[in-house]
Amino acid sequence: MAENVYKPPTGKELAEVKTKLINLTQAELEQIQNADSYLVYTALLTQTGTNAPAATVLKNTLGVNITPERGGTGVYRLVRSSGEWDQLKTSLQIGTSFAFDGDTGQASIYHMNGQPTKIVIATAEFATDGTVSFIDNSLIKTLVEIRVYP
Repeated sequence: MAENVYKPPTGKELAEVKTKLINLTQAELEQIQNADSYLVYTALLTQTGTNAPAATVLKNTLGVNITPERGGTGVYRLVRSSGEWDQLKTSLQIGTSFAFDGDTGQASIYHMNGQPTKIVIATAEFATDGTVSFIDNSLIKTLVEIRVYP
């Protein structure tokens, strides 16, 4: 049972660890800092009028820039600066709310539509009569997180 007893590291062992930490390369440091099991882009999106959404980027470990674009009323795209989304390894979480006032409700939806560099987000109003209208001005500091898994 003595095998399971904790033994504090010796001075020599601590010195070896310290030397290894001091001599890490920049790439090794970045690998430690980004040790999540996925790469991530996290931003707050705000869209007004006929403008493209503005992004306040909170974290981006993807290694590419993401540019929000407006495709039309209530339709927006998150576009990679290079490379393609792997649709089998990419997920998007969007902070959304569903508000219903008796006659209409609003929600945000998204999909990856086969455009390898773009993720599409849409904001829409749903009426009780079944009609759906795409609308602007619904993204207000809306949290968006794209995860790319290995």
